[in-house]
Amino acid sequence: MTSSEHGREGGLGYGFALAGFASFFYVALVVCVFGVLSLLLDQDVVPERDAGPVLGPASVAACVLAVLIAMITLAARPAVTHVVGPSVLTGVVVSALYVVVGAALYGLGANDPAAILGWLLAHVSTAFTIAIGVVAAVVQSLFLLVLARHDAGGRRPRWGWEGDERE
Repeated sequence: MTSSEHGREGGLGYGFALAGFASFFYVALVVCVFGVLSLLLDQDVVPERDAGPVLGPASVAACVLAVLIAMITLAARPAVTHVVGPSVLTGVVVSALYVVVGAALYGLGANDPAAILGWLLAHVSTAFTIAIGVVAAVVQSLFLLVLARHDAGGRRPRWGWEGDERE
């Protein structure tokens, strides 16, 4: 086996496609986790009634974009060397981004700069803020593990009835 048989010398298409699919998976998990947490805790994701209908989806969209950029950046590297570190970092950044974007939008909507700090402090330690970061870290970890398997020459599993085509 030569080194050209493994890795991403053939192109970045696999990593970019995997990042796109992982981003959609992240959106689905966030919607699911937010729904379950909302039911279990009997809380709204954004409890402020004057926040409007855009604040929550816009905050989540910013987080999805951040996760996608992180995964594309990692897919462009020659090989996967670390899984936990980049995933935890992405989770922390996504949690912070969720709160900062939400606070900025709430402050803009309220036309009150003090509302930004109030919203930020009220939401920095909620279950939803923690969950969006944890889900980002888990999805990116899975992404990196699948990418590392592909880099190592892993192929799709074969079914028992799939014979050797050379026969």
